[in-house]
Amino acid sequence: MTDLIRVGVIGAGGIARSVHLPNYQKLPHCEIVAVADVVADSAQSAAEQFHVAHWYVDFRELLKRDDIDAVSICTPNFIHCEATIAALEAGKHVLCEKPLAMNATEGQLMIDAAQRTGRI
Repeated sequence: MTDLIRVGVIGAGGIARSVHLPNYQKLPHCEIVAVADVVADSAQSAAEQFHVAHWYVDFRELLKRDDIDAVSICTPNFIHCEATIAALEAGKHVLCEKPLAMNATEGQLMIDAAQRTGRI
């Protein structure tokens, strides 16, 4: 990883727009590479609002990018586990919004995936 942290944001709703995206923009060593949301208009408008070059309706497409080091999971809670594990398995570090998971079993699956992949 270089000094620049390249970020993808999964979920383009309220928490992404009010906290994650604007604060990533404030960091001098951070670049927002892509945003994804199942609602195309939301993904596109967030990308336009925050000057992000790439947007997707399927977060798995975002995860295929080689130029993303880490992702923020800003989806509804029931998607946290699936998106986090997919991101870790794609070689990305993850910042997941709270609550981490819907239950302890999902949380443990997420922790196991981080340990298995060597990602944070």
